[in-house]
Amino acid sequence: MIEVDGRAGGQVLRNALGFSALLGREVRVSNIRVERNNPGLQKQHLAGLNFLASCCNAKAKGNRVGSRDVTFEPGEFGGGNFVVKIGSAGSTCLVIQSALLPSMLKKPRLRVFGGTDVPFAPPANYLSKVLFPLLRKMNAGFDLEVPTRGYFPKGGGSVVFSSREIKHLKPLNISTRGALQELTVFSHSRGL
Repeated sequence: MIEVDGRAGGQVLRNALGFSALLGREVRVSNIRVERNNPGLQKQHLAGLNFLASCCNAKAKGNRVGSRDVTFEPGEFGGGNFVVKIGSAGSTCLVIQSALLPSMLKKPRLRVFGGTDVPFAPPANYLSKVLFPLLRKMNAGFDLEVPTRGYFPKGGGSVVFSSREIKHLKPLNISTRGALQELTVFSHSRGL
């Protein structure tokens, strides 16, 4: 079993779970977010954990809101169609981060309901317009659609994530920034 200290934040948990599902290795994450005002698993962390558990046929312990310790023993990651409902304005993009690594093995399609543009998380446009195009240069086949926007504190948005199976990632070497060629601004709202 791999032991991981999760006090640094939710990203440590998401990466640990993603690597566990990708490699098929059991992981225990302890001290999850213990130095935060609201320590332990929050709804979006739990949604990502439960999604990975369902598509890996995994045994999970500690999968409840507020839990500071999680054990995750994955089976084989499977593709297919999945729906995740966070139940709050929790970040849909953070749930997707949990799925990125194992999603290279199969062809999942994941619809996540929650917040698409919320504080302290990358907005949906960052994944679809910045991160995923860079990862495509490495041969990753990630796509993101945003059917509805969801904002803090209500949420109510949704994203659709899909991936294609790949055999190998290619290295990416970005050693210089290059000249600015284009500037794109996205503006959106809901319910004005």
